[in-house]
Amino acid sequence: KAIIDLNALLYNVQVIRAKTAAKIYAVVKANAYGHGMSIASYLQHYVDGFCVASASEARELVGLAVYKPILILGEVGENNPILPYDNLVYTVGSLAEAKLFADKKDVSFYIKLNTGMNRLGCDGDAFRNIMNYVRQNSLNCKGVYTHFFQPENEMMMQKQFSLFEEQTCGIELFGGKLHCCASNVLNNDFCRHKDIVRVGLALYG
Repeated sequence: KAIIDLNALLYNVQVIRAKTAAKIYAVVKANAYGHGMSIASYLQHYVDGFCVASASEARELVGLAVYKPILILGEVGENNPILPYDNLVYTVGSLAEAKLFADKKDVSFYIKLNTGMNRLGCDGDAFRNIMNYVRQNSLNCKGVYTHFFQPENEMMMQKQFSLFEEQTCGIELFGGKLHCCASNVLNNDFCRHKDIVRVGLALYG
């Protein structure tokens, strides 16, 4: 059997808090990496939000009375429909996906920028088109994020971070939030943590 020590979990959150001034979003996808989604009910008193992979996982958190923001990392669409819960935040990776919010201006989302992982997110040209559409239609875009696909390769990560900064330059002027760091980037001094850090492995020890 596995025994989940909630005090150890809280200690890990405190260690992370000491490393960054950014908000902490706990990654609880895949049943909280096998620890059980129910830990989110406890964690929400100590973190600023949550990340999940899909809308179905977000629905599960809502069912556990989680009221903090829940970012769905999978891009909105057929597999991740827009659900009627106020604290859900979606991910947009294309102009077509942004247009799904044209008549849902009270629903919030982040734009996922591809800086090298090449799995999800938009490239520079598509990003600018999405941003133009967002501004022209006054959509509720919370900001932009990316994911470092090879954090153990510092040169590659620096390249991704520089691209992210270049593409998002000025976003903060419009109130947009930025995030790019997961657990394995917390100790990299060169990489500013931006507004949010998404922590999964670092939480579970």
